[in-house]
Amino acid sequence: AAGSTADPAASPVPVSAPAAPAASTQPMRQRLAGLSPVETQVIPAGRQDGARWGFGIGRFGSEGLPIVVQGRSFPDGLAAHPPGDATPSRLVYDLAGGWTRLTGQAAINDTSDFVVQGRRGNHSPLNFVVRGDGRELWRSQPINTFDPPQPFDVAVAGVRSLELRVEIDGVFHCCQAVWLDPELSR
Repeated sequence: AAGSTADPAASPVPVSAPAAPAASTQPMRQRLAGLSPVETQVIPAGRQDGARWGFGIGRFGSEGLPIVVQGRSFPDGLAAHPPGDATPSRLVYDLAGGWTRLTGQAAINDTSDFVVQGRRGNHSPLNFVVRGDGRELWRSQPINTFDPPQPFDVAVAGVRSLELRVEIDGVFHCCQAVWLDPELSR
């Protein structure tokens, strides 16, 4: 009716949405084992021994030995056996610039203790290298068979292309290079 006023108690009152929970102080993490590399350069699967020694997560290739270093299994480790003499292995990931740190360890798998051409194990030291957008961010000391793993903690803020590289200057037989549980955080 004209001239009447509505009862304010009867009118719906807008209710504000509940406050969002406070942001977690824990950084978001992602193991590289959960991401697919955009490029790999390791022993190819089509080669006679590629299924046993090619790229793998937690093991070498699709049929190879598990990743074990100093008696401990690494189901999220990455196998990266170099593809040939003096040829580096490469695992390349697209990070889209959204991460700040990469942590993990570099090592040679316990199973690399084979006798090849009268020599035991890997006699060519391996150098593990982390590269971001073409720049070297970290380099290990040379690693030989049964050396302890070398930890890394690398700043990757703004990096779009991450490359895990294993360099070898000599014979690649038994160079069972492994990246142990590499993990990104932000």
